[in-house]
Amino acid sequence: KMKIQAVDRVGISQRKNTTIIPEGSEVIIKQNRDFDFGGWVFSGKVEINTVAANFTYDDFTISLLDTKETVFSVDPIKQAHGPGPVRMISEIKGVSGKLIIDHKNNKSGKNDLFDMYPRLVVENQTRIYYNDESIYRGAYDSTRFYYSVDPFTKDSLHKFVRKDLRLQGELTSAGIFPKMKQELKVMPDYSFGFNTKAPAGGYPFYES
Repeated sequence: KMKIQAVDRVGISQRKNTTIIPEGSEVIIKQNRDFDFGGWVFSGKVEINTVAANFTYDDFTISLLDTKETVFSVDPIKQAHGPGPVRMISEIKGVSGKLIIDHKNNKSGKNDLFDMYPRLVVENQTRIYYNDESIYRGAYDSTRFYYSVDPFTKDSLHKFVRKDLRLQGELTSAGIFPKMKQELKVMPDYSFGFNTKAPAGGYPFYES
């Protein structure tokens, strides 16, 4: 292993728009062009803030061992929001899994048969919190109000459309409502949320 410093940016694939910005401008080089790092990974329409990750050249894959937040960008909902992707305000916390940049036999990215890459594979249950100060002044305690996201895979990170970004899981709402299994989608304010219709008789409210 060899520690390399003053590395501001590592371009992995120009065609797949995948770049690493190492934390502290440092990477640890291993055999066969593999390396360990922490820092930001940008791939298509996703950004991942990693604490510990490694890149494997043969598999053309980044293993996400420990991360802070993962944020998607989506097509603008309104023309006034600009021409390019808009960064969502919801963050997915604690992702572990892998980012497959391209098929291992298509590292150049020239073969369009592998257009389903980059692919994000989230192997664990993660969480989305709603405790930002912009949401009712941070009233929702993150230990009691959160959405648990089931493991998921998202293909075509460079070109997916907004309506196809859906997540499965369960809302825990600090006892305001019973736990709800609902599919998350992109809301008009670029957060993850859902609309639901109350059953006949309504929901129990505040654990009553």
